[in-house]
Amino acid sequence: MGPVLWGLRNLTQKKLRAVVLPRLEEPYRWAITGPSHGDHDMRYLILIGHDEKGGKQLTPEQHQSVFAAYQKYEAELRQAGVLLGGEPLQSSEGAVRISTAGGKRKLLDGPFSESKEIIGGYIVVETKSRDEAIEWASRCPAAQLGPWSYAELREIQEIPR
Repeated sequence: MGPVLWGLRNLTQKKLRAVVLPRLEEPYRWAITGPSHGDHDMRYLILIGHDEKGGKQLTPEQHQSVFAAYQKYEAELRQAGVLLGGEPLQSSEGAVRISTAGGKRKLLDGPFSESKEIIGGYIVVETKSRDEAIEWASRCPAAQLGPWSYAELREIQEIPR
């Protein structure tokens, strides 16, 4: 588990409905879908980004402090009823980039030397407004750890089904 994000687990069942995705088997055949605008709540993805080297420079006490901050943040999101889910991601050392070149599948094993920053995890929230989502994202520990870490807020695009 990466040094920056721990503890955001257990996707809630709030406003979820199944959507069949091609070539995926259970339990991965679902995606979070739901209302987006107008009188409805809006869903946002908070991407947890950081320089992998920055987190590796933390002392064990600093790691514990970050872990506790994420646990507190998760509890606050749950108590407010805005948390839909989230997970930490493993380091990019075990990642694989998949693309197609000349009609053939191309795999590139991590770590990716050209990447200065990586996504260390994500959080999905549902809020009444963009301003509320910005407020929650700004409270994310990643947004407060210094120049080697950040939280990026992206609205989830709703696709009519």
